[in-house]
Amino acid sequence: MRTPFARAIAALLLLPVVALAADRDRLEDVDFPKTVAIVFSGTTASVQDNAGVTVTYGANTSRISIVSTLAGVEYLLSGATTDGYLEITSSERVKVTLDGVSITSSNGPALSMLSTDRCFLHLATGTANTLTDSATYTRTGSGALYTAGPMLFNGKGSLTVTGVKSHAIYGKTYIRVFDGNLTVPTAVKDAIHSKTLFRMDGGKLDLTALGDGIDGDTGSAEIHGGSLRVNLPAADAKGIGCDGTIGIDGGVLAFTVAGDQSKALSCDGNLTVAAGTILATLSGGVVLESKTGGATGTYVDPSYCTALKSDGNVEITGGNIVVTHTGLAGKGISVNGDVVISGGNLDFTTTGGVSASYIDETGTTDAAASDCIKADGNVNITGGTLAMRVDGASADVISATLGMNISGGTFGIIARGDQSKGLKCKGDMALGGGTFDIDLTGNVVLEQVSTGRYDPSFCTGIKCDNNLTITGGAFDISHSGTAGKGVSVDGAIVMTGGSFDITTTGSATASFTNSSGVTDRSAADCFKADGNLTITGGTLNAHSTGTGGDAVSCGGVAVIGVLGNNTSPVITAGTTGARVLVSGSD
Repeated sequence: MRTPFARAIAALLLLPVVALAADRDRLEDVDFPKTVAIVFSGTTASVQDNAGVTVTYGANTSRISIVSTLAGVEYLLSGATTDGYLEITSSERVKVTLDGVSITSSNGPALSMLSTDRCFLHLATGTANTLTDSATYTRTGSGALYTAGPMLFNGKGSLTVTGVKSHAIYGKTYIRVFDGNLTVPTAVKDAIHSKTLFRMDGGKLDLTALGDGIDGDTGSAEIHGGSLRVNLPAADAKGIGCDGTIGIDGGVLAFTVAGDQSKALSCDGNLTVAAGTILATLSGGVVLESKTGGATGTYVDPSYCTALKSDGNVEITGGNIVVTHTGLAGKGISVNGDVVISGGNLDFTTTGGVSASYIDETGTTDAAASDCIKADGNVNITGGTLAMRVDGASADVISATLGMNISGGTFGIIARGDQSKGLKCKGDMALGGGTFDIDLTGNVVLEQVSTGRYDPSFCTGIKCDNNLTITGGAFDISHSGTAGKGVSVDGAIVMTGGSFDITTTGSATASFTNSSGVTDRSAADCFKADGNLTITGGTLNAHSTGTGGDAVSCGGVAVIGVLGNNTSPVITAGTTGARVLVSGSD
């Protein structure tokens, strides 16, 4: 009788076999002992059939159709034709080896497999291969390279596919890339279109298309390794797009996005990044789309050019993401749900300006502006390194419509645009950790609300429309803009820990009539709550040198310190700017 240890060892020895057997997409696990060799030459071709398949020809012998019910058949393709094709219909999986072949079709796909089983596309080592379809189709297919079943790339050769009619590469089920050097120099629609799944484990892809680089259709996209470069010159295109989820845990992905409202990565489901490198260079602008409905009957819905876009959530646990965006109102990350960051290195710069004003769905006048990170839900950050810069007016570095919770991470934040924000939250904000260096130079903007009346919109380091709770973190905030704000909260501030070193040097504005009809001036504030202010712990150093500036202020009840505790909090506050006169008096 075997001992428990022996049984355990036997079980472990079986694990690799089970794992390998489960992945039937790998070429090394499949045998193809039968061969059919096809050599193209102009408008002719020679076929050496060692398998016993059925071969028929079109108008010339370079137009080849093959029907087979045999298992284990490999098709070896070489030579060149400018008026040919190969169409394979098989009830079994097939292997197609491209061994230095060039096929240009005049009536449909150059290479098509009309069976629903797997097609292993092997690029012979050191060979260059090309496939080009025609502008009109008289045969079945949706791309120069077309499969009705799974399409599996491997090998050490290269393949160039041109989509003259629509897509370059089309898989009616899923496409998986293990190896090979694939290039799509141009496609009228998508470079690669896969109906249920696109997965990249290795290889190198270089894609240019007027549609999407990779379209996962109703399925999902997974990147586990390899090198991907996508060039998108047209509007409303996606580097990788799908209705499902996008998952990235390896590889190097580079996107050049020039089209308005285009996206580098876009999905309806969740988008996750665990490892790998994403490099996105974007110059496309926002498109203000007219819609019917809303509070006024018609309204504008902005559609942005974005690096990472999800209708669900975005979660980043690792990897490197570099985004450079120069387009009008460009977005780094934009999600309908939540943004969750626990690791990784993010380096984002947006320099685009703000759009023309418009009426949104609620009937409110608005304008589209840039954001490094924008969540319609919550922002939760527990780790990672974030270097973020916005130069455009009204831009936000990190923005949440609902809540914001930050308990870790290293942040370098720069805001250069007028009325821009570093951290912005419409709901409650909780700051419990992390190291922040926030540098702001943007000025206040006096927005006209009626004839002769204005509301100030400030450039602010940390802005919360509701309540702010501070339990930890280290914050260094420097602001040189006119009437700049370090921390500004519409509700209450409760601080029990953390440290703040805030300096504002900007001057006050000239006098104006505010929305209530009162003569007013806006000045800088280091630490400001419109509601109550409670500080029972932590360290606060606040210094304002501009005219009319405040170090610490609140519009409600201020509670500073804890009875009987002489060590916490530690507050140093000072102002050196001159007083300002609003209505001719103090």
